[in-house]
Amino acid sequence: MRKPAHTHFPLHSPAPQVLIISEIFHSRNFLALLKQLYQLLPLRIIYLYPTRHTPFWHALRQMQIPVIWLPQPPQTTSIQTLHTYQQILHLLKQWKPLIVNTHLPWADRLGLLAAYHANTPIRVWTRHDATTHYTVFPTGRFYHHLFKHLATDVISFSTGMHRLLTEAEGWQPDRVWILHHPIPIHEYQQVHPARILQVHRRYGIPTDPGTFRVGMIARMIAWKDHQTFLDALETIRHEMPNLFVILANAVGPELPRVRRRLTQLAIPHALIPFEEDSPALYHTFHTIVHIPDSPLAESFGQTYIEALAVGLPMIITLSGIARDLFLHHPPPGIHIVRFRTPREVARTLYHLYQQWQRQPDQIGPARYLQAYAPYLQAFQPERIARQWQEAFEKMMERL
Repeated sequence: MRKPAHTHFPLHSPAPQVLIISEIFHSRNFLALLKQLYQLLPLRIIYLYPTRHTPFWHALRQMQIPVIWLPQPPQTTSIQTLHTYQQILHLLKQWKPLIVNTHLPWADRLGLLAAYHANTPIRVWTRHDATTHYTVFPTGRFYHHLFKHLATDVISFSTGMHRLLTEAEGWQPDRVWILHHPIPIHEYQQVHPARILQVHRRYGIPTDPGTFRVGMIARMIAWKDHQTFLDALETIRHEMPNLFVILANAVGPELPRVRRRLTQLAIPHALIPFEEDSPALYHTFHTIVHIPDSPLAESFGQTYIEALAVGLPMIITLSGIARDLFLHHPPPGIHIVRFRTPREVARTLYHLYQQWQRQPDQIGPARYLQAYAPYLQAFQPERIARQWQEAFEKMMERL
């Protein structure tokens, strides 16, 4: 068995809790959780990614969190899939953890299978997708059934997902845990102007005060509903001559269609595949649009929480965690529209545009921080980490 790459702790020492994580290049929010969890639990991480040279890997090393990198296979049928699985299985047999918790598809497939065969008593699947495998990739339902067989518990990010898991997918309620990812609030609020200016320059985003900048941070897949946003822009673009649109996370199957439509509409825009300095990116917006197309399109929806932390006015649909937060008492700054309603999006966006024209200093970052503060308290990293710790401890009480 080949030795896993780059460790800085004894491989043979026990590890009560192991997290297996894949497909993350960088995530400030996940790192905030892991930093706090490591102070509460004897944690160890197996990180699957094509290369270890990522901001996520280097941040874990800098925080001195025990981590092993293993190559993420290029595809399911690759011989590398077997090699990586064997390495995970070997590590779990050595460490004999009480809990293995997996995050994202490759970690779920290889990590849960290895934990099952290593006789790990508690195997926790984190359900990062919501109804994608019902609406877009129905063949993926095979993995849902597989993970239900391999895992003893599942983590849900919202009450809507809890209902889906228990009522539609047959999970026992006492095996479904509602937990969230935190947000390092200060990182999104304390952003040096030079960093914001760098993002402006990097993507040609205008800095002049006469440009109204609308952001959308969403992978270009159908259920994120860029189509409704573009339909809305088509109806009001002539009434908003100084509009500039910023579409980030601009990767996915809908990208060619979105690019063609923006060109047809002649709307000035920036397409950003990935921006590592996401807090600075948010600070280039006057407002943000996040309109997934159904209540369970999002399993969580971290864009909602990040925009809260920045204090931006938002045009949103109630999907994922937003339904839990804003269904009954949305604060000022939260503008809720119905699913797939371009007319409502257009009307709300034009309202914000007119407000910006009258009072430019009342629209943009930090304008709603006071109104959003009570909602952000629930996502403090220390608080969230304690909730994860308590959930793991309750799972271990069954042993």
